[in-house]
Amino acid sequence: MKKNSRVQRFKFILNELMALRQEYENWLQKLPENMAESQLAEELEETIEFLRESCDTLNNVSLPLGFGR
Repeated sequence: MKKNSRVQRFKFILNELMALRQEYENWLQKLPENMAESQLAEELEETIEFLRESCDTLNNVSLPLGFGR
């Protein structure tokens, strides 16, 4: 079984984090108005911000491509 390259695995993880961020954003947007100031809303906002920053950081990583590439 062929193992995916490090670059492919890195991109897969980044895409998964971006998808998770979108899911949390959708969840936050669908909260009822009476929960807009709730602990859950605050935790969702913090999670979204953390994922956004993580994705931005990972997007700026210059991955080594290996010998001869």
